[in-house]
Amino acid sequence: MANLDERNVNVTIKNESDEKDEVVISLSGIFKKLRKYFLLWLVTAVVIGGFVFGLNAFTIIRNKPALTALISFNYNGVEQGLDPAGGVLDVNTVKNPNVISAALATLGIYDEYASEVEAIRAGIKVIPVTPSDAIDRMTVYQSVMDKATSGNLAAAQALLDTTYYPTQYKVQFSYAETSLSGDKAVEVFNQILESYRDYFYGQYGYNAAVGTSVTVVDYNDYDYAEAVDVFSTTLNALQTYVKQLSVEESKYYSVSNNGTNNFTSHFRSNTTGYTFADLSEAIKTVNDIDLDRISSVITVNNLTKNKADTIAYYEYRIQQLTRQQTQYTEVLATIQDAIASYEKDTIVVFNGTTDDGSMTSTLASDEYNKLIDQRITTQTNLSSTTQQIAFYTERKTALEKSNSSNDPARIEQLETQFADLHTKVVDLVDSVNATANEYYEKVAFANAYSILVPAVNSGTAAFATIVKASLTPIILAEALLLLAYLALAFITAIIAENKKKPEPAMASASENSEDAAEESEEAPAEGKADDKAEDKKQNNNSNNSGKNKKK
Repeated sequence: MANLDERNVNVTIKNESDEKDEVVISLSGIFKKLRKYFLLWLVTAVVIGGFVFGLNAFTIIRNKPALTALISFNYNGVEQGLDPAGGVLDVNTVKNPNVISAALATLGIYDEYASEVEAIRAGIKVIPVTPSDAIDRMTVYQSVMDKATSGNLAAAQALLDTTYYPTQYKVQFSYAETSLSGDKAVEVFNQILESYRDYFYGQYGYNAAVGTSVTVVDYNDYDYAEAVDVFSTTLNALQTYVKQLSVEESKYYSVSNNGTNNFTSHFRSNTTGYTFADLSEAIKTVNDIDLDRISSVITVNNLTKNKADTIAYYEYRIQQLTRQQTQYTEVLATIQDAIASYEKDTIVVFNGTTDDGSMTSTLASDEYNKLIDQRITTQTNLSSTTQQIAFYTERKTALEKSNSSNDPARIEQLETQFADLHTKVVDLVDSVNATANEYYEKVAFANAYSILVPAVNSGTAAFATIVKASLTPIILAEALLLLAYLALAFITAIIAENKKKPEPAMASASENSEDAAEESEEAPAEGKADDKAEDKKQNNNSNNSGKNKKK
């Protein structure tokens, strides 16, 4: 009875196996295969990694690895992408042919590599460096209106403020197309970066051109009245430039002193001993005293080299200034109309009222302030032009009425005064240039251009370049190999686990044969039992009939 129950349970299990096409897999089987192929995977991974690294090392060394340096710019306006002159900063001037030629000349190898200037230039690449926080500011949405303080104009300005202009740049030099060796390439590359410093200061040290009109133009080629105008123009330009430097210096020290104007900290040149205020006063003295003295001598005595030419010059100046006067008048009228029709931004006062008791107030914008500044400048130019017209008109009238001839003694005295004035003006120009150059190089432009990391050609740098170039392909190759390793372990584990199960067709055939055998065994046994019962019955019947006969 126990054997029959066990047989029935086995049959039930087999019947369920027939109904479902199952694939058997176990974690233990997978881990066994992982252990089995681990050594093979490890050896293959090391071989592939070494092969990729060696291939990259061979390629980089054969092609000469690129040199890398890091430079930075630091001056007012660079955060807006501007150069010191207010234009758009062009960092590609680092590889200007003049800069490369100057570097080669400094190293004394220009004649040897003069034909390779273009190849060197083509191998230099400037890459901006953008910090991660700047990337976040550019990619994360910010509410422009929340930053605005005065309507649409401020909102647009706030939108523009999200733009980032880099101040650091990575400079790469690939010298594979040149005949430079590794050490020579490093020397040339670093010298190019150093020579760019001189180019940068020369490019934006625009003060060097201030004295051109004085040193190049000879005042003796002009009549006395014209020579006065030449000196006046030069002194006015020099005064304007010094005032600009003084304003720039005040802003610089204001920022350096956290917004406080500490005038005791203003720049004083070690070369000239002057501050910009000293130079401004010196220029004013020469203009107001020396030049005016000469002008008065000419005007009072009507001194001239050629009376007719001088009168013609006065007439031309009057006509030219009259045209400028008309232009300034029209511009001023246009600006005044714009100011009158300008609508200021209106703000609503929610807590209390304004001084006039209203609930609203107006707020001027930057554009409105610019209009006011333009009106002041135009009005000043108009007034100056009107005064000059009156001055030349008086000169012309006085010279036309004069009948006196030039006094030789006065002419000699005048020419001596002109020579002294010329010497003073040249000295002033030299002092302004020297003071401005020192200010730019030691203060304003002290860190305007810096070489943060120079190029090197060491074994460590070459190894780092090879590692950097090999990192990505090695990671990709090892990732693919890891996937193949896991897939192999998984597939072989499935195959091994399912080999232990009998196939469904064979199991069914075996079960059918067993059932048939059991049925065949049961049938003869039942037949024999029936035969024995029939024989027993017949024997009983025969015995009973024998007894009846005896009776």
